[in-house]
Amino acid sequence: MFRHIIFDCFGTLIDTGSGSVEAARRILEDVGCDADPVRWYAEWKDVKRRMMREEPFDTEQEMFCRSLGEMFIRYGIHADPYEHIAPMTDTLYGRRELFPDTIAALDALDAAGTDHVIGSVTDNAPILHFMEADGLSRYFPRERIFTSEDLRAYKPDPAFYTAIVTKMGWDVSDCLFVGDSITDDVLGPHTVGMRAALIDRSGTYAGDMVPDYILRSLRELTGLEYLSR
Repeated sequence: MFRHIIFDCFGTLIDTGSGSVEAARRILEDVGCDADPVRWYAEWKDVKRRMMREEPFDTEQEMFCRSLGEMFIRYGIHADPYEHIAPMTDTLYGRRELFPDTIAALDALDAAGTDHVIGSVTDNAPILHFMEADGLSRYFPRERIFTSEDLRAYKPDPAFYTAIVTKMGWDVSDCLFVGDSITDDVLGPHTVGMRAALIDRSGTYAGDMVPDYILRSLRELTGLEYLSR
């Protein structure tokens, strides 16, 4: 088994559901735009991800507002994004459920003596809210939660992953990154020589990139064999 595991949070430990698309729908309704909320949110997300690669660093909350402003311009919407961001901000603190395998997997890792931390693209306040609300703070005290706001970097910037390893005093060869994004949680860790496991609960991943491991459940983590490259 791996000595250290770095978990993505949202989409890996906590189910994000469809709250973001619903937030987009509410915003579009408020400004009188009839664009399809699913496609509109996907485009908005791409704009925000582009901003994450730009300098200087900005918080996710601010990038939500700035990227919404760019979307308004693209769609000819004459409105102040800061006055219409509330539906998205609400989702950052709304009720979200743990995946059914989360607690069992964390208990098993604790029993096996495996260190684990969180590495998440988020501001501090939202994730700390969910750590308390969903009972995860007993597994991840504050010093074991690393956010983009903490690290001043976003996935898949190599600095994001190396900063976590450095702060924990770990050897990257002893670490496994676990998450649901092939770009952020597999390709990103690979750039710094870290192994990665893609959590694919639906069993639908069919991309060309082959993670070190593909998991249908987090419970499978305790059965992974350490593979040397």
